[in-house]
Amino acid sequence: MNLQTKRRAISVEEYHRMGEASIFSIGERIELIEGELFKMSPIGTKRANCLDYLNEIFLLNINKRALVRIQNPIIVSDYSEPEPDIVIAKRLNYRENHPTSKEIMLLIEVADSSYEFDRYTKLPIYAKTNVPEVWIININDNFVETFQEPQKDNYRKIKKISKRKISSVSFPDIVLELSSIFGDREV
Repeated sequence: MNLQTKRRAISVEEYHRMGEASIFSIGERIELIEGELFKMSPIGTKRANCLDYLNEIFLLNINKRALVRIQNPIIVSDYSEPEPDIVIAKRLNYRENHPTSKEIMLLIEVADSSYEFDRYTKLPIYAKTNVPEVWIININDNFVETFQEPQKDNYRKIKKISKRKISSVSFPDIVLELSSIFGDREV
C-alpha cells in the first residue's frame, strides 16, 4: 500500500495567531519559511560582534534616508516571514505590518552555522520576491557574497568578496572594511 503524506503549509496569518496564543516557548527563535516552521540557530559571539559592528555603522551613516532593522521579521509572501539579521528598509511606519520585499533596500544575513540554510533555502525566496540586494556574510570563512538583480529564484549579479571593502548599491557612500566585519577592530 502506497500512503502519501501531505504537508499543510502554515500562513503568515496563522503563524501570528499561533504566537498570540502562546504556542511557542518564551524566547524560542522560529522563522516561517514557505509555510514551514524552522528553529533559528543561537547567536554566537562572533555573529553578535559582527551584528554590533554593522548596526553601528549603518545607524551612524544612514541618518534619515532609511530604517535599520535588526533581527526583525519581514513579509515576503503569504507563507514566509523570515527574520534576517539586518534589513535596511524604506523609512515608513511599520506599526501595523512588517516591511515587504518592495520596501527593502538591503537585506543582510550573518551566517555561521546557518550558512547553508541562508544561502540555499532563504536566498531563493528573497530572489523570487524581488528583494533587490542581499548580502550573506560568512563569518566562519571570512567572505561576503553579494546578490543583486533578482530573477526567478536566483540573482543575476553574484560576487564573492574576501578582501577589501564593501558597499551597497543603495548606499554607495557607506563603505565597510571587511576586516572590521570579521572582528579585526578596536572598540
